[in-house]
Amino acid sequence: MSGAFIIEISEETAGLALPAGDHQFRFAATDPRYASLDGRMFSSVGAIERAAEQLRRNRCKEQRSRAAACDRGGSRRRAA
Repeated sequence: MSGAFIIEISEETAGLALPAGDHQFRFAATDPRYASLDGRMFSSVGAIERAAEQLRRNRCKEQRSRAAACDRGGSRRRAA
């Protein structure tokens, strides 16, 4: 799995960014909360991070009772 990156959102693993040729990456969700992004193609690892972070923010808005846990935003990537 050369060139793959682990995508972490709010210190939790969301999934993997897998090289898909032609400067594209496919997202493979490892956390069911990010299943709606699973299999989608992105132009960069950063684009995956932004989409996953947006999904996290939207989920937090819907779950106001868990707002404190949602405040630790941010993303991180590392080689798989």
